[in-house]
Amino acid sequence: MLNRLTVKGRMYIINAAILVLFITMLVFSVRNSNGVKDLGLEKIGEVMLEDQKARIQLASHSAALMAEAAVKGVEDKESIKAIIRNMVDKIIFEKDRSGYFFVYEGTVNVAFPVKKENVGKDLGGLADKNGVKVIQELHDAAKAGGGFVHYIWSKPGAGEQPKLSYAEMIPGT
Repeated sequence: MLNRLTVKGRMYIINAAILVLFITMLVFSVRNSNGVKDLGLEKIGEVMLEDQKARIQLASHSAALMAEAAVKGVEDKESIKAIIRNMVDKIIFEKDRSGYFFVYEGTVNVAFPVKKENVGKDLGGLADKNGVKVIQELHDAAKAGGGFVHYIWSKPGAGEQPKLSYAEMIPGT
């Protein structure tokens, strides 16, 4: 079949074949690079989340141990709550000030520095837009020895955002 074509015709076929091969390779390269990029972003996100979890757990555990030391020997429950509330009220962290400690006795709020009007309220029924009973799940995680709860929470100026909290019991309380 190619014998019937001129040299010029054969060159056009070879060039067309090379062009098709080049386009095919380009398409596969783009698809693979997008897949690699997506996988890389996913892995980076996982590493960052694990790092954030470690930081939150360490900070929470440290605060729990400090609260334990601060209330050691205090017998009056209201005095214990006041001491703990005074400790956590001034601790706001992260650049956007979205990190803070909060304390519950069961599901009743003891300290909540960013919304002090919740102190003394039972917030066990508080649920996010996905139905996660945030305070109840945090309480359950703390009773189980400590754990994380993922939920959606309204952030001033940013709307509803994913949130991560860690809960553990304050030893000796």
